Amino acid sequence: MNTLVITIEGLATGLIGAYGASQATTPTIDRIAAYGIVLDQCFVDSQEPMRQLESLWTGRHALQQRSAWSLWRFLKNQPASGQATLITDCPDVALLAEQLGCSNVTLVPVLINSAACGEPDECAVLGLFAAAADLMSQQLTGLVWVHSRGLRWPWDAPIEMRLRCIDPDDPEPPSSAELPAIKVDQDTDPDLIVGWGQVATAQAAVVDHALELLLAARSSSAEPEPWSTVLIGLGGVPLGEHGHVGWQEPQLYGEELACVAIVQPGYGLPVGYRLSELCQLPDLTPSILDCMLGAGWQAQKATADESMWGRSILQLQTTLQATIPNHHRLAVVKPPATQGMQRWVRSPAWSILSDDRRSQTRLFVKPDDRWEVSDVASRRHDIVQLLEQVADGFECAIAANSRESIPPIDDELWQLIR
Repeated sequence: MNTLVITIEGLATGLIGAYGASQATTPTIDRIAAYGIVLDQCFVDSQEPMRQLESLWTGRHALQQRSAWSLWRFLKNQPASGQATLITDCPDVALLAEQLGCSNVTLVPVLINSAACGEPDECAVLGLFAAAADLMSQQLTGLVWVHSRGLRWPWDAPIEMRLRCIDPDDPEPPSSAELPAIKVDQDTDPDLIVGWGQVATAQAAVVDHALELLLAARSSSAEPEPWSTVLIGLGGVPLGEHGHVGWQEPQLYGEELACVAIVQPGYGLPVGYRLSELCQLPDLTPSILDCMLGAGWQAQKATADESMWGRSILQLQTTLQATIPNHHRLAVVKPPATQGMQRWVRSPAWSILSDDRRSQTRLFVKPDDRWEVSDVASRRHDIVQLLEQVADGFECAIAANSRESIPPIDDELWQLIR
């Protein structure tokens, strides 16, 4: 089945209506969610965009070494899957795809704006989606992967769109197109922080408009076979939750690690639904293959499973009696070694941030403490110890690429009724 995958850097869950953002203007994304599967608890496995894409294209966790298997090479040996195409506005992404076996790469040059645009169609992100829409109208089939740098491009949303995001008594939001890089301290004007949040909301609305153009071009194509759609936002942008606005100092907190992840199967759902199981980017790789090939790739699945860490979220049972695999009860993220040795661990009921010596540990109650601001580590040493132990075992299982080796997840770590 034809499958369109769209990955957008910096498109945070907090900017999307389908994820509960009250000020969001994202009708296109919300329509995809209305008839798709919304993953409420999907997280990156690395803070580096290139490593995130490598995880998506290999199904391996960022803590693992690269293997010979990749999505691009696999699809080359699947004649029924059609052509596999990447369209991107990032040269490094194009090079990575070619290294992993993608032979049909289109790199779209982008005109960078130094000021807010007059119209959304003039914004930098529209260049990629306009080019992708043109290619889609030429009857591309198989896997079409569109990757945008998204909110890592200058925030050039029109002033008019920014003003739509403010309340009547708010001051006007910033008019600059430069990416914010603000360290919040006691002298920082709170209106400035709120204003940059409004600009980010407007920028997400520009992305939504670009998606609308792309999906309209796909709908106008003469290709009769239905399309699956997979939308992935690769992490979020800090907007003052933990002392920073912008990416100048990466931090291991949920607002940067949570992913927009929506899967709309081409066979159609009468109504969309949500999954609350924890997953990370490698789990989306087999999910995409399930969308494309269905049962058709089962004969080759054993070979792929030997390489991939991820497991398809489309195979999860959704009945009340279903048992959630340990694989979907824990998420682990560590920064590159050059940025220190912290570790963020998330279970359904808790998240923990610790350093390599575990001398500075912060524990947060989930899902209640959405922004991870109320540290309760000093009150629940037992939970800290349990999470650290199971995370150590999880990392060992990742290193061995053995999901069966994941240690049992204690009830205290996943039961939400305390």
